[in-house]
Amino acid sequence: MATAENVLTVPKESGGGLEATQTSGWMRYAPAGLIVIAFLPMLLLHGQELWARPHYQFFPLVIPGAAALVWKWCGRLGKLEPGVSLLSQGVALLAWALLAFSVACISPGGGALAALLALLAASYALGGRRLTIAALPAWGLLWLAIPPPRHYDVVLIVKLQNLVSRWSSQLLDLFGVYHVMDGNVVDVGGAPLLVDQACSGVYSLITLLIGTLFYALWVRTSAVRTAILLGASIVWVIFGNVLRIILVVVLTTRWDIDAASGWRHELLGLIMFMLMLLLVLSTDRLLNFCEDGLRWLWSSAQDVVRRQNQMKNTPAKKQMGGALDLGRRSSSRSRRSIQGVGTTGKVAVPTPQTLEPSLATATELLPGEVETDLGRTELPDLRRTWIGSWGFAAAFGALFLPQLMMPGTHWKEVLLASDVYQGLFKNVDKDSLPAQQGPFQLVKFDESDRSKDSSWGEHSKLWIYNSVPGQASVVSLDYEFVDWHELTDCYRAQGWRMIKRAVSTPENPLGASGGKSYGRLVSAWFVNNEGRHKYLLFGLYDRKGRSMEPNDTRSLTADLNRKFQSWFRTGDAGGSDAEILCYQLQAFVDSNKPLTEPEMLSAFELHAAARAKIDSYVQNPNAKEGGSK
Repeated sequence: MATAENVLTVPKESGGGLEATQTSGWMRYAPAGLIVIAFLPMLLLHGQELWARPHYQFFPLVIPGAAALVWKWCGRLGKLEPGVSLLSQGVALLAWALLAFSVACISPGGGALAALLALLAASYALGGRRLTIAALPAWGLLWLAIPPPRHYDVVLIVKLQNLVSRWSSQLLDLFGVYHVMDGNVVDVGGAPLLVDQACSGVYSLITLLIGTLFYALWVRTSAVRTAILLGASIVWVIFGNVLRIILVVVLTTRWDIDAASGWRHELLGLIMFMLMLLLVLSTDRLLNFCEDGLRWLWSSAQDVVRRQNQMKNTPAKKQMGGALDLGRRSSSRSRRSIQGVGTTGKVAVPTPQTLEPSLATATELLPGEVETDLGRTELPDLRRTWIGSWGFAAAFGALFLPQLMMPGTHWKEVLLASDVYQGLFKNVDKDSLPAQQGPFQLVKFDESDRSKDSSWGEHSKLWIYNSVPGQASVVSLDYEFVDWHELTDCYRAQGWRMIKRAVSTPENPLGASGGKSYGRLVSAWFVNNEGRHKYLLFGLYDRKGRSMEPNDTRSLTADLNRKFQSWFRTGDAGGSDAEILCYQLQAFVDSNKPLTEPEMLSAFELHAAARAKIDSYVQNPNAKEGGSK
């Protein structure tokens, strides 16, 4: 077992290898330090992207978790020898190529993948197969900081949230609690609950998955057992969130305790998470019990078959004599085991091969496994590997400066984690949008500040318009989001049924966006259970007012090509480059009947007029005369 003093050490003797220099002291570590520094800018950008996603804000825990796994499994490997040089160098060159491609295409995710590949090459270079296998659990845990492509994690979370809401409603009906479930919003006595979580999803899912995977890697369970535990985590997340919703409703309706927001809601969520974690551990204990039972049944069945075969193939008299001889041989072996063998005076421990088959199987069930302790881990001299090569250090170091000059990257904001759009929209107020636009008359302005993990945006500014009787219109400026935010998911989670959704690139009306291309605009038509209709228009834009591409019309190759071309652009045309944070501008009309073509055109002109005004603040944040008085 590893102990507190189990640290990785580097022997003082030097050796040959990639560079047979006579450098000593800290200089032997300089190439390795330069290689590490070459990955830092991309990793910082990747960390900014993860931190801006509410369900990935756990990712800083992955690093100490991986370090703990290294401490446990890599601390007592003895003196290590470098791995096959050509193999480790080949993987290192592949990591360099991936990092270079990521820099050219401004892809922080690709840079993070290159870092993982370089870590694998480094472990093999420092200790060959022995160190690589020991470090695989830590390396595998780090993969949890890589989001799946095309936002599949968000798709899974939203589907689970819908399932949780549906099951919660059925259980509330079973308990006799009168309520109305509109999507993911529970309406009890006219009071909506969990509105802020309407389309946020089950964010505790990924946090529980990382805890489950860390436990499985810590105890080194089998791949099958790990998969079962991860599946059980999803089940317990659903159970925990169903129970949370029921408790919120019961506490609110029966004891008048507001557990839908504030510190009570946070405390309830923490308690539910701890319960889900304990349920995962209890599942692991159940698997232990079932596994032991299956082994016992299998060994018993084998023992019965063996004895039946002996009875069939042996005459009656020989069976009796054979049984007596078997008993004598077994007794003799037992005496020899107790007395010991030779003159060493040590007691011989019976092995499974010297026992009866049934007893041998029972021996395998004894708890505890013998761990091989080869002594304190000693790493080879770095100069014997590619990690200590100045050639590799120069190659990786050459990619450092281009990362600092990537277009669209604002390093001051990355390092200080500043809130960009709060500054851009600080002067946006009621007068920033037209008081009248076509048939729409401005009647009210409102601002909302939510928690950072709200999928409606942390900040919103709303302009409420009146038009014809039976209709209500709203323009909303929401920020900030990471990449594309599919607003239709939020309205569907509120109980609206989407009839149609379309993505278009309309002509630029009313001189919107200062004459620039209008970019991508999403139109969606909804209806709810009360028979009301909603016509929604929305788009997402970066800090220069450039339109973002929706996920369903986005091509990975086109996206990478656009980012690559941003190195050679001098203007703002052509879309965003390395920008990931954006704001959302939506306009919708809520009506008691479907909108006509002229009414939909008026709604589009309202969105276009709002965008033109908001763009004036994006171009000049200190402007105060952005709207019409």
